[in-house]
Amino acid sequence: MTGTGVLCTKCVKREASITVGGRKLCELCANNEVTRRAYRVLLDSGAIDLKHVTVLSSPQFSGAERVLSRLFARMGRRHSRELEVVELAAKGGSVDTLIHSFLTAKGDLVLLPFTSDFLTAYLIYSISKGRGPIYVKLYSPYFHLRGTLFVSPMIRTSILELKGMGRVEIRTGEEEFDELHRWVLDQLAENPELLFTAPSSAKLFEGAETCQTCGATLVGGICPMCAL
Repeated sequence: MTGTGVLCTKCVKREASITVGGRKLCELCANNEVTRRAYRVLLDSGAIDLKHVTVLSSPQFSGAERVLSRLFARMGRRHSRELEVVELAAKGGSVDTLIHSFLTAKGDLVLLPFTSDFLTAYLIYSISKGRGPIYVKLYSPYFHLRGTLFVSPMIRTSILELKGMGRVEIRTGEEEFDELHRWVLDQLAENPELLFTAPSSAKLFEGAETCQTCGATLVGGICPMCAL
């Protein structure tokens, strides 16, 4: 990372290199902050005592499994857990089929790779298209499906804030969505508050009937994703 000549606003000792939550931080303080966020999500989920943890890996979220594993290692120092990285045979072609592949995975506790920038882009994309289904459960830090607890440790963190933990690249294979996602990342440099719009906008779908298998909103009483 290139030097900024600006000191970290937290430790006021090391040079700032990453912006997290609008604050210019050094790599160590930035990593501590994103770990704190992730750990809080895990604590709130009630999954702190679950022993077996599954991290999903897919080429569409390149590097995310390494960042999740590193976050897990930092969070798990006080807890004895078994971590398994599972390569997901995610279907390409659309962002919906990709998400469906993640949400039909099995395990006691599954860590999802979705970041705040991805979720912001997905909500904008879904609403602008006026289409269904929409995976509104993704906007909760944790949720249950079919007896599996899904947790999104990076739900409040963008891939720009994860630079100190590792490089993450998101390419779903759906060109129109990927272009929108790049636009969201460009906007974050000047408008980090953009990330706060997705959770509030997702409340528009509160009370919508969702599929018991994958959590997608139903269209005409059926889940078009599970019906494929």
